[in-house]
Amino acid sequence: MVMLCCVVLCCVVYCILCICCSVLIWSRYIKTDINKDTRSNPELKANFDFITSRIPMGDWGEPEDFKGVAAFMASEASAYMSGENIVIDGGYMAR
Repeated sequence: MVMLCCVVLCCVVYCILCICCSVLIWSRYIKTDINKDTRSNPELKANFDFITSRIPMGDWGEPEDFKGVAAFMASEASAYMSGENIVIDGGYMAR
């Protein structure tokens, strides 16, 4: 029983490490609690507006924007992927 648990644990760790090492999810400007004060600060509005103007989709991303990629990476559909960069940035890198 202990051996089986160790094998299962090793497989899970191996799968997690493969996903983390082989696929990089890029993001730029995402609305989170960490930057909430910065985004709502009137003194920094010019900076916020400048950053927002450089995002082709016209707004910062939401944490929910990662749901589809996370579901894909956790599914069998991504089993043969390696060495990919997935960019979730509203088109910032493509401008």
